[in-house]
Amino acid sequence: MESTQPDQVFRRVTAVFSELGATCPTLVTCTTLLQDQQFAGRRFRCGNLSAVWSTASGQIEFYAPDGALLRVVTLREQCQKDAA
Repeated sequence: MESTQPDQVFRRVTAVFSELGATCPTLVTCTTLLQDQQFAGRRFRCGNLSAVWSTASGQIEFYAPDGALLRVVTLREQCQKDAA
């Protein structure tokens, strides 16, 4: 999503990691995801939780240690709420 800035994504990811019980949600590792040598998003890890931000969908999906989907955050909606 071109209108979403990386720092907005990072802030949202750390906030949700905190809501999901991460003990130190600011200690996050980040990996860049590429598809056909083009930027496609980022994978975040915090302790045993993970999240994937897809630029194509504009969503961040949060996963439990066993791979179960815990939450989906749509950034377009979040950006609109933040702007209001």
